[in-house]
Amino acid sequence: MTAPQSPRPTGGTNFLTYTLVGVTGLGILGFAYLLFGQQMLVAVTVCAMVGGVGCAHYWLWGRSLTAELQREQLERTDGASRTD
Repeated sequence: MTAPQSPRPTGGTNFLTYTLVGVTGLGILGFAYLLFGQQMLVAVTVCAMVGGVGCAHYWLWGRSLTAELQREQLERTDGASRTD
């Protein structure tokens, strides 16, 4: 007999997760706005700008560094297999 196959997860679980995170995040931001007013909006804007700079840094520098590292590792493994 063969073992029963486990059911494959569907995309609906991801949608539910993202929806719950989004609704919770909006609720937290709304509550923070009620507590702190305009200062909270300034803080969120500053955080978004720092995150944007971090994303740009990754896309411009981090991805090329990762690709270069993968090329070096491939050259090492090819060199090691040739010497054997």
